[in-house]
Amino acid sequence: MSATFSKSVTVSSQTSTTTEYSVDPPAAGTRVWMLWDLMYDLSVVDQYTGTVIPAGTYRGDVDFAGDKHYSGAYLNYPWTHLVISSGNLVSQDKVFPAA
Repeated sequence: MSATFSKSVTVSSQTSTTTEYSVDPPAAGTRVWMLWDLMYDLSVVDQYTGTVIPAGTYRGDVDFAGDKHYSGAYLNYPWTHLVISSGNLVSQDKVFPAA
């Protein structure tokens, strides 16, 4: 028995990368195999409370070098919490002897 795992990452509409991992059974015992994926957890948070701001459109002030004018600018957050793969994959395995 063997297994093959693959991970495909599309960088742009013209470039993609596929990495394939093969896992073969040991001569004796049981192989436990894992593929770790380092993830980025990105959030837009309130600077005073640290809580994630809900997605949406907000009215806020943009401070340009300390001027005293209220801009009334609209800020649009299409997402405020996003978890994405960094593309760094690490495989690990260990063979446990038969009982």
